[in-house]
Amino acid sequence: MADKEEYFTNKTRFKDSIPSHFGQTNTQLIYKVNAAIVEKIIGEMLFHPDEQEGTSHTEALKLFTLNEDGNYTATIKNPLQFQLIVDYLATGLSFRQVVNVFNITKKRTGVAKLGNITIRMVSNYARIACAINLQRIANILNDNSVWAFSLANDSSTHYGKSYFDNRIRFQ
Repeated sequence: MADKEEYFTNKTRFKDSIPSHFGQTNTQLIYKVNAAIVEKIIGEMLFHPDEQEGTSHTEALKLFTLNEDGNYTATIKNPLQFQLIVDYLATGLSFRQVVNVFNITKKRTGVAKLGNITIRMVSNYARIACAINLQRIANILNDNSVWAFSLANDSSTHYGKSYFDNRIRFQ
């Protein structure tokens, strides 16, 4: 009887699955973001109410979960997908191009755990990446070892879509 009970109490979820034998884990990424960044920058500055195919304001803020301390968290359920999309965006690809390159990557590599993406998902990941990086900048500026910084912003519009580039240097 004790052996049977031990089998069920020491059971590891999905222990007998292929990913568990090859060391592939798909743990979530959780980022904490200040409320001002989410509400003011993501909710107001990086959102355009006239976007036709984009995300509504309410849906844009659903990307973040309000915590008890008044700040937000962003949970990334598929880290590999998120990291690939952010890397593709960092090379200068548009949202549509990211979707195409992502689908080609998935097809050529045969990695099913990449999942499927849409332009809306890419724009959501871009919002989350902006929030994460702005939080990192805020953390650095709050550090006592930083005594000077320079900030360069560049924005443009391409085919009716707005783009924003932000470069910062610390001393």
